[in-house]
Amino acid sequence: MKNKKEINAGIIIIGNEVLSGRTKDINTSTLSLWLNSLGVQVKEVRIIPDIEKDIIETINTFKNKFSYVFTTGGIGPTHDDITAESVSKAFNIEYGYHKEAFAILEKYYKPSEFSEGVAIFFISPLLITIFSVIFLKEIVGPRRWAAVTIGLIGVLVILRPGSATFQAASLLPLSAAFGYATLHMLTRYIGKTESAASMSFYIQLTFLVVCLMSGLVIGDGKFSGWNDPSLEFLFRAWSWPSSEHYSILILIGTTSAFGGFFISQAYRMSEAAVVAPFEYIALPIAIFWGVLVFGEWPDKITFLGIALILGSGLYIIWRETV
Repeated sequence: MKNKKEINAGIIIIGNEVLSGRTKDINTSTLSLWLNSLGVQVKEVRIIPDIEKDIIETINTFKNKFSYVFTTGGIGPTHDDITAESVSKAFNIEYGYHKEAFAILEKYYKPSEFSEGVAIFFISPLLITIFSVIFLKEIVGPRRWAAVTIGLIGVLVILRPGSATFQAASLLPLSAAFGYATLHMLTRYIGKTESAASMSFYIQLTFLVVCLMSGLVIGDGKFSGWNDPSLEFLFRAWSWPSSEHYSILILIGTTSAFGGFFISQAYRMSEAAVVAPFEYIALPIAIFWGVLVFGEWPDKITFLGIALILGSGLYIIWRETV
């Protein structure tokens, strides 16, 4: 009787966190039990760091030895992107996302769960308006309050945040919103004596200093190990970006610098309550790029939210010209 060909597999655990001992590997036992129940024998497990060269070399070795190769590990989009791109290079196929697989994930997690953090952050224009009354003694009439509120409603219509919004990790975008609102209160205050160029320069310099300090304090991943995925992504060990990401990082830095200059000039020359509603326009712009780059068209409810957001901004413009 002819022996049946053995079906085997190799598992590659990718992650500096596992190698450092900060994160416990439970994927190996889970995958091995599942594969063995299907008649697939796991022959080798190897743990490697988040380095593209090591990932590609290990995958090439495993794919020549075993029937199947499984990769696991990485926390958050940065590590997952490194893994996905490395796998595509190892198999010499184009890197991209599978629309059907993405649709399954989107259906499982539901759209609101992707966007709750963004929904919380977009409370910042309302905070800016409130802070302008408290700290700058600016006068905000009922029509401006209505415009800001309508813009916020538009954001909520688009993002449709669910009951899971108010978790511990939700304090992160809420804190960011408070910080962002405070930044523009200071911009409005010192804009009386400082130029937009000098303010945006010091903002970028502050970003650089804070990032360097953050890298020294948490960059080695010693504070990782959180159960919450958002907090784990924040405190994970830093890794050096791959060379193909340099151009994207330069573009992000350039647009951030110019954006900082323009928004500083806006808050310097106009009342905070006038500028704040236009912050909401960032959301429909993001949707525009989603359509242009990824071909993702908004649904009818999203278009309703966009109309509310744009309407609030256009109303402020009209009120300032009459």
